[in-house]
Amino acid sequence: MVVRGRSREGCRRPVGSCWNAVFRWYLVFLVVACIFAGGPASAASRTVKLYFNGTLLNPAVAPYVDPTGRTMVPIRIIMESMKAQVDWIGGEQKVRIQHGGKVLEMWIGNKTARLNGRTLVMDTAPVLHQGTTMVPVRVIAENFGAQVDWEASSSSVRIWMPEPTSVQQVRVRGSYVNIRSGPSTAYDPPLL
Repeated sequence: MVVRGRSREGCRRPVGSCWNAVFRWYLVFLVVACIFAGGPASAASRTVKLYFNGTLLNPAVAPYVDPTGRTMVPIRIIMESMKAQVDWIGGEQKVRIQHGGKVLEMWIGNKTARLNGRTLVMDTAPVLHQGTTMVPVRVIAENFGAQVDWEASSSSVRIWMPEPTSVQQVRVRGSYVNIRSGPSTAYDPPLL
C-alpha cells in the first residue's frame, strides 16, 4: 500500500526512487561481472585479422585465439594462399597438406601431427569450428617455410612467405652461379 508517495515496506524514498536504486545496483553488478569475466572467454571472442604477404584475408570463418592462447586459423585459406594442396579425409577427420615436397597430416582433436612421416607434437589440437577446420597458425606456416608475426596492438596475424626464385633470376656464367637475393633480384652485370 502506498501512502503519500511511500511504499508499504517503509522505503523512505518515493516509490519510483526505490526501483531506480535497485536498477542502479543491477547495472553496477553487470559492469563488475563483465570486467571479471575477462580471460580465456574474452580472448576467444576477440576479432583477429589475418594477413598473408601484406594482403588482408577475409575467411568465411574468422580466426580466433583459443583458451590456451594459440591463434587458430582456417587452414584452407592459408594453405591455398601459399599455393599448397589441401585435402580433407572425412572418414579419418584428417587434413593432408602438400607443398614444396612436404606433406603435413593433422587430425581433428589430436595434438599429434605428421610431417613427412616424422611426428610433431603441438600444444593445441586442430578443431572443427562452424564447419571449418581451424589449426594453430604457427604450426602450419612455419613448417612450410613461412614467418608468422603477431601484433597484439591490432590483434593481427601476419604471415610472410618468400616468393620462389624464378628461372630468370638465376644466370650461369662460366663455371659459377650468381644468385641474387635481397631487395632487388634483377641481374645487372657490372660495368667494366
